[in-house]
Amino acid sequence: MKNLIFILLFLPGLVVGQEADLTGYGVDTSFAVPKGLEVGTAAPNFSVNDVNGNLLVLDELQKEGPVVLLFYRGKWCPVCSKYLNNFNDSIQLLTDRGARVIAVGPEKEEYSQKMKKKTKSDFSFVADTSLQILLSYDVLFNVTKKYRNMIKTYLLTDIAENNGKETAMIPVPATYVINKEGTIVYKQFDYDYKNRASVKSILEHL
Repeated sequence: MKNLIFILLFLPGLVVGQEADLTGYGVDTSFAVPKGLEVGTAAPNFSVNDVNGNLLVLDELQKEGPVVLLFYRGKWCPVCSKYLNNFNDSIQLLTDRGARVIAVGPEKEEYSQKMKKKTKSDFSFVADTSLQILLSYDVLFNVTKKYRNMIKTYLLTDIAENNGKETAMIPVPATYVINKEGTIVYKQFDYDYKNRASVKSILEHL
């Protein structure tokens, strides 16, 4: 049974690459499908408190060093939890280069706080309940009813309720590196949520 659940959740049938049917990853293609901001684009500014109450203003942070934005789907996502936990094991490699890491998710702050604690992360977490950052970086999409029900059944989470919204929406788990000039110099964007930016690839663009 556990193997069946794993297959249903993490090996969506016959979905291969970006040209395949995105509905296998839960994307409701009847709505706008995000593409992510391109390298060379000016990074949209934001001013928001993280889950620890610290004010994060991108325009100010980037002056101090490069900023790494990680977008994750939610505490309910085992792939996100594993990635962020493993990512934190190498965080000093990034901070030694002066980088500031910020993880942004769509869920309510209480769940973002739990995700930070669960992954033992030493970087900032932002509960983007206003969806301002998610939308401005073009990573947010509407989830299909089928996928929403699957997550509810197997991971005991209603995505919309988890986010404090009526509509179920999650981000493509993308990564951006923003330089001191406020320009995006690295982008990792893949609807296949098992594919994430490596610390090595991020280091190459700091």
